[in-house]
Amino acid sequence: RKAKEEADRRAKEEFERKKREEAERGEAEIAARARAWKEKKQQEEHERRAKLNAEQRVREDEQRQKADQDATRRERDAAERAKVEQVRRARDAEEKSAADAARQAREAEARKAWKETERKTREEAHRKGKQESEQRSKRDAEKREAAAK
Repeated sequence: RKAKEEADRRAKEEFERKKREEAERGEAEIAARARAWKEKKQQEEHERRAKLNAEQRVREDEQRQKADQDATRRERDAAERAKVEQVRRARDAEEKSAADAARQAREAEARKAWKETERKTREEAHRKGKQESEQRSKRDAEKREAAAK
């Protein structure tokens, strides 16, 4: 009987030990699955962030490229406007120079005509004065002759 009790006790201990080992194995397996799941989720999050970062870099590169293109276009437009302005100024200066030359020519012509008119007026006055003087001299001479007779 004692041997049977001892055998039962050993069998019960063996059963408990096996049960405990199986429970521990189950817990270890659950913990391993949980760790694997957690690592998988971390990897997925890492990949998601890497993808977002790559997309952000692409967007930033595109924005930088667009800003460079805009700056280049603005510089080209400014250079074109400056060139057009320079041509306009040169044309305006040329037109002003031509207008000034024409005005100066008209003024010179007007001065010449005025001087000619003045000269003729003086000559006419001189001629009339000379004529009147001659007529007076003639009348005076005639009066003297008449007085002498």
